[in-house]
Amino acid sequence: MTIDDMRERFRMLLASAGQHENATDALARRINRCLMLFDDRLYDLGSGDYVHLAAADTRDAIRISDAAAKLLQGYQPDTECVLLLLPPSEFLVNPVSMPGLSPDAMRAALKLQALTQLPEFDHVLNLSLTGNAGGNSAQSLVWWIPDTRTSELFNAFATRSIFLAAVLPRPVWLMAGLQRTLPLQDFVLQESDGHMLTVVAAGYKSTGDDRAETLSCLQTASYDIQDADLYAEWQKELARAGISGIDYTVSTGDEYMRLLRQHNLQDFDYRTATTGAFPAPALSARHQLDRGRRRGAAIKAVAAALVLVMLPFVYQSWQLNRAQNQLAEIRELSAEARQDQAAVREFETQWGVLTEFPDQDIGATMLELQQVINPGVLAMFAIDKGFISIEGQSQDPQNVLEQLEQNALFTEVDFARATNNNRYFIDLRLTTVNFPAYQERHFPERR
Repeated sequence: MTIDDMRERFRMLLASAGQHENATDALARRINRCLMLFDDRLYDLGSGDYVHLAAADTRDAIRISDAAAKLLQGYQPDTECVLLLLPPSEFLVNPVSMPGLSPDAMRAALKLQALTQLPEFDHVLNLSLTGNAGGNSAQSLVWWIPDTRTSELFNAFATRSIFLAAVLPRPVWLMAGLQRTLPLQDFVLQESDGHMLTVVAAGYKSTGDDRAETLSCLQTASYDIQDADLYAEWQKELARAGISGIDYTVSTGDEYMRLLRQHNLQDFDYRTATTGAFPAPALSARHQLDRGRRRGAAIKAVAAALVLVMLPFVYQSWQLNRAQNQLAEIRELSAEARQDQAAVREFETQWGVLTEFPDQDIGATMLELQQVINPGVLAMFAIDKGFISIEGQSQDPQNVLEQLEQNALFTEVDFARATNNNRYFIDLRLTTVNFPAYQERHFPERR
């Protein structure tokens, strides 16, 4: 690659840095839960609760995500994102000095220089940039972490339906909080765990009309300082860095949380979150998250419209339910009356065979027939279950048939057989007697 090619690549990277920063800035604004891994505990900085991990699982992404799932009670995947504070041993830190560059331009430039700054790494690196918030920092800190590690953590959290938006070195979060409460003051923070001892110094020096921020960091393995000779060399390194005393010391997760509470640093800080290392899958998922939120808003709007449309039906259902409840109360109150009614019906059923037996009233029927056939002669009369057969003589049998048809007491009037001279045979039925209906009601099995 020629020098001109490098210049062109650098220019294009700086031009796209604003878009990258916009992406990280938008993602950082969605972070509202902060977790911290300290030795064998995973803490929730908001509540102070923690979950134990086995010592062998503190670098296992799956085990860390399992502990996070236990810790994040009531987590809402659609509205909440998580920032994870990792031990300094997960990062490589080195100071950088790029005065005049904005943070987004510095990120782009540092990624371009990753191979020259850390030549021993041939893998893609992610970074967390500390300092240079206003673009006038004399010296900042860049914390490098393999991009595969951040992606591994993101994927592990995703299997538990937790959105890991960014990771950040553990001392950075505490140091940024102290800088907010102690503006333009020099201080030194020492943090140690079972793996590494980290000392971070924040200072300010005059640059004419303003004071530029300077940050420095020293690290060593925790077991090294247990050796007298190595401890002496460590003290010399501190002296060469201009560090003569320690203002804040943190060696356990409880001490970390105690220092947060002492300075009222429990609340989430969006500005510090923007300095974190954002996993590549989280950045690519940002647009899907936006679409999901818009889809959620659309669903809520549709649901609200459906509620408005369904209100009349809901009101009718409420009225129906109320009427059913009232009916149940009325039925309960009328239970005794219905029992009495059932007793009466039972009595009627038992005695109906006798009381409802059809009355043929033969006397009234004979008198009615006499009025119709007079002055003719009735030779034979037979009645059975309301059906009547008569035989007689008349000068006009057809007239007798017509008069019987017109009489309201008789129906189904017809000649039973042909007349012989003046002799007639007629069948008819009483309209007041219905034996088939009587049998159907009281003796249905006999049909």
